[in-house]
Amino acid sequence: MGMKLFISYSRDDAQWVNDLQRALDEDGHSAWIDRRNIPSTVDWWHAICKGIADAECFLYVMTEKSVDSIYCRGELDYALSRQMPILPLMLKKCDLPPILRNKRVQYQQLSPDMNMDVVINEIEKGLEAARVGIQNGKYALLNIIPYPEVPSPELERARNFKGTRNTDWTPFITTFPKLAIPDLEWCLVPCGSFMMGNDKYYDDEKPAHLQTITAPYWIAKYPVTNAQWAQAVKAGAVPEPRGDESLAWYKDMAMADAPVTGVDWFGATQFAAWLNLNGAGVGATHGSPLQVKLPTEREWEYAARGVSNLEYPWGNDWEGGKRAVWSENSGGKPNPVTSKPEGASWVGALHQSGNVWEWCSSLQQAYPYHSHDGREDNDNRIDERLLRGGSSGNGDSTLLRVAFRSWSSPDLINYNVGFRPARS
Repeated sequence: MGMKLFISYSRDDAQWVNDLQRALDEDGHSAWIDRRNIPSTVDWWHAICKGIADAECFLYVMTEKSVDSIYCRGELDYALSRQMPILPLMLKKCDLPPILRNKRVQYQQLSPDMNMDVVINEIEKGLEAARVGIQNGKYALLNIIPYPEVPSPELERARNFKGTRNTDWTPFITTFPKLAIPDLEWCLVPCGSFMMGNDKYYDDEKPAHLQTITAPYWIAKYPVTNAQWAQAVKAGAVPEPRGDESLAWYKDMAMADAPVTGVDWFGATQFAAWLNLNGAGVGATHGSPLQVKLPTEREWEYAARGVSNLEYPWGNDWEGGKRAVWSENSGGKPNPVTSKPEGASWVGALHQSGNVWEWCSSLQQAYPYHSHDGREDNDNRIDERLLRGGSSGNGDSTLLRVAFRSWSSPDLINYNVGFRPARS
């Protein structure tokens, strides 16, 4: 029985893959390769993703070039996200990608000089196992996974970051034009390990414990401003801020670029959902969501302190006068988010110390942090949620450390509380 196949490969092996496609077609299969299946008028990356989504089995032609290719890696990641059978074909000697090695996926050894009839016979063995797995429900063949974005060299740099100091990372800041607010700036946060919490201060910060970030993510460069919140209000996605001070600041044009306050956890979550769903043509031709959300407290703290495990976003010594908006210099209200550029974190995020407390997605629970222990339950609408970063009203620098944890009921309305979104 013929199968719909997708072939992922390096351009260096294009001729061999063309021969393979013809042989597979002659054998009764329908094999998809990008050189023959993408019209010049079609977005090439979305066409590739559709080719994967339409296939029943993913053939990965492995060489050093294809294993190192960010585009082949992106294709493989998408195929794995769809839980489809993967058939690695070792055409030239190379290392098996870690994601396949960890899953103990068996590859088939081939060579460019091997007779194509022999190649097809070897592949048929793997395809028969894939057929049986599909019939037995081993593979889900999910059709609801949104198309991923084009693989980025910057994301690849973030995935492979091995630095041990914050200065080993060069910040990368960009925008996503298909979001509802296209000029909202995002900082890329690389993989790495850090010590979460602090054993020197308060009990709720103990024990300090190692956390490892295994996938890059994005965090907004600034807290959400009054002007940005106003766009969501105009769209009918969120209400105006509540509280006399917060509402007055929101309506004051001179404070358009100051952080919005008077926003509870529910409103902050609604804003993130609006960024996801209301952008024109969001994410891909599928109109898929970009997974904007509130940061977990682990994501928030790592973006603030980094692999150097800093006390404050800029270092281990309090320098609030020039680097943070706090009670001594705030004038009693939030300041523009573009102020205090000297206080940027290692990834380029501003105001993670001072200006406004920021909602995180996490429920208040004791350390050590585990993302799968229930503390990231977004359906819980009662228990207290974490706040991070301190505010313009704080005069105690120990409360403005990036490890300090505060929390409140998710329906809290306060003139010192705002938020910033993140992207997984």
